[in-house]
Amino acid sequence: MALRQRGWNWSSALVGAASAAAATVVVVVLGRPRDATFRLISITLSSFRLNLPLLDVDLTLTVLVTNPNLAPIHYAPAC
Repeated sequence: MALRQRGWNWSSALVGAASAAAATVVVVVLGRPRDATFRLISITLSSFRLNLPLLDVDLTLTVLVTNPNLAPIHYAPAC
């Protein structure tokens, strides 16, 4: 018994196009870049030296960062 080959029909083409459009909308909405938020939690003064004409201050900043994006934020540590 030979299998009969079936061609495509308009209803399956429309379902495929609607699925592709819905997937595109999901990717665009979820993948769009949004601004990260930065909150300064605390500032600690570690040292303070005044040697005229120089001022030497060591500060420690504690920052809370919230990134809603799929891509991470890269940063380099301070020297």
